[in-house]
Amino acid sequence: MKKLIMVVGVVLLSLSIFALTVGEAVDMVKKANFYDYPADSCATVGEAFDYFFSRPRWDAFISKNNYLIVEFNGMALVEEKPSHIRIQFTVDPSSKQWQVSYLGIDEKDMKLSLIADIVKRVYEKPVDDIDKDDLDIVYMVYSGKFDDYPEFAIGEAFDDFFVSPRWDVFTASDSTIVVQFNGTAFEEDEGYDIMLQFTVEPDKESWYVSYFEVDGNQQELSLLPDLLKYIFTVFSYN
Repeated sequence: MKKLIMVVGVVLLSLSIFALTVGEAVDMVKKANFYDYPADSCATVGEAFDYFFSRPRWDAFISKNNYLIVEFNGMALVEEKPSHIRIQFTVDPSSKQWQVSYLGIDEKDMKLSLIADIVKRVYEKPVDDIDKDDLDIVYMVYSGKFDDYPEFAIGEAFDDFFVSPRWDVFTASDSTIVVQFNGTAFEEDEGYDIMLQFTVEPDKESWYVSYFEVDGNQQELSLLPDLLKYIFTVFSYN
C-alpha cells in the first residue's frame, strides 16, 4: 500500500542517510499520495506534479542538518505570471515516510499553509480524469515525434516548454478523433495561449496537426514550423 502523506505540518525527522539511497527517496515520494488525494481515486504525487507543472525536475540531497531532502522544481502560473515553484519533502529513511517541509515561489520563502492551495490546483484536473482508452490515444501523440525533431518526444518537449500544459481527446463533428494540446508560452514576460489539435487515426497509429491557434485566433499551419523550432531549440538546451 502506498504511503499517504500529510500536506501540512513541518516535522524534521531524524534519519540515517545510509538507510535509503537518493534515487529511492525520490521514487518513494513520486509514487506516494497525499491524504486528500488517495491512490484508489487519484494520481500519485509524481504523476500529478509532472502533468501539471512545466519543466518538472526532481532531485534529492542531504541538508546541512543531515536531513534527507527530496526537492521538486517546476513552472506554473501564479497570478497569471510564470513562476518557479520549489517544494521540498523531508524524508525519514527508517520509516520511509515524508512530509512537505518547504515551499518557495520565485526564490521567496512561502508559508507552508499555501501548499494545500497549490496541491488543490494540481489535482483540479488530474491525469486520472482521462479515460484509459482515451489516454492511449493521447499517448500516441504524446510519445510521437515530428519528422524534423526525431530525437525528442512531443509530450516531453511540450510539457517542458509550456506553462500549465493540458492534453485532451474528443471526437469531432465529422467523427474524427482529435487530441488537443493547450499551454501557455512566454517570451520576454509576454504570455501566449497556444492550442494545437492533432487528428488521430488509431487503427493506423498515425496522426497529423490539423489546427493551430494563438490567443484564440486561428493560425496558418505554415507558421507552425517556426514555433516548433523555438520549442525544440529551448528543450534541447535544458
